[in-house]
Amino acid sequence: MKQCETIRWEINTLDTLSAQTLFHMLQLRQDVFIVEQACIYNDIDEKDKQATHIVGWDDSQKTLCACLRIMYSQENASIISIGRVVVAKGYRREGVGKKLMQIALENIQQVAAQSLIAPPVITLSAQQQLTDFYASLGFIIDSSPYDEDGIPHVRMVLKH
Repeated sequence: MKQCETIRWEINTLDTLSAQTLFHMLQLRQDVFIVEQACIYNDIDEKDKQATHIVGWDDSQKTLCACLRIMYSQENASIISIGRVVVAKGYRREGVGKKLMQIALENIQQVAAQSLIAPPVITLSAQQQLTDFYASLGFIIDSSPYDEDGIPHVRMVLKH
């Protein structure tokens, strides 16, 4: 867990991300989702424009080591989705992913409280191999398995 303690976390919208952070965020997503997982798809999409982005920097290595995006539904403010959760190879199994998700859940709760939203429905599309990880954070499987870009996924919802 020592590695996780040295990470500096930032919460931004697309408009407040620096060009360098945006570059490294997109590079990390490409390295993992497209190259490592051998999955060809359009990673950059319209959702990035409206999302809240959480990024984790290991300043000692000058490396972006983790990021995700939170999408607040335009149609229904009480439905929130977490996506593009990614942790760089050298930072996995060090508590970085768990900390990233905890920061995201805290941010969602703060936004919901400020917006006077009753407990929001928080969802994510999880790779099947990661369901135990998300379950450890309180998510439960809410769908049958489905194919997303050639990788088995399930919808998960945070239980209240």
